[in-house]
Amino acid sequence: MNISPEAARRAAVAVSDLLAALSPADVAELARLIPTGPATPAGHATAAALDLINTAGQTIPAGRVSYQRPADVPEWLRLAAVETLLLHHAGQVATCLHNPSPDGPKPIQAAAWRPGVVACLACSHLLRVAGPAAYRCDACGAHADPIQDLTLALGPLLYAVGLCGRCAR
Repeated sequence: MNISPEAARRAAVAVSDLLAALSPADVAELARLIPTGPATPAGHATAAALDLINTAGQTIPAGRVSYQRPADVPEWLRLAAVETLLLHHAGQVATCLHNPSPDGPKPIQAAAWRPGVVACLACSHLLRVAGPAAYRCDACGAHADPIQDLTLALGPLLYAVGLCGRCAR
């Protein structure tokens, strides 16, 4: 798929707005209508999302995971994650050596401080942050110490951000 970054941004806004408007009944109806066999894109995304849930359950301390409706995720964060997924599908991002396929069943990860980079879970070292950027809030841009990590799981994507105390509330 050949899509310009500007077209991907416009599509990301539309998808983000759609996600925010979905009711639980809408989600249930979509789940019923979308084919999810193992060889379908939806089946791959489902497998990757389940893999992420299993990984999170094994690595994140109890009480540190919360599930939210897309409408309850801050718009800037939801939009950034959706845009990353769309750019990945369009082949407009740099990937790790393993070149995770947007059509494959494997989870992927990205970070606000490394825009345009998508990596498999084994290559999290590519998303490390150091220096002044490690103390910049990805929501408001303020310098803060400490920065609190937050990761949004959206389909097959883990999208990491760092937040100052005010934005983390």
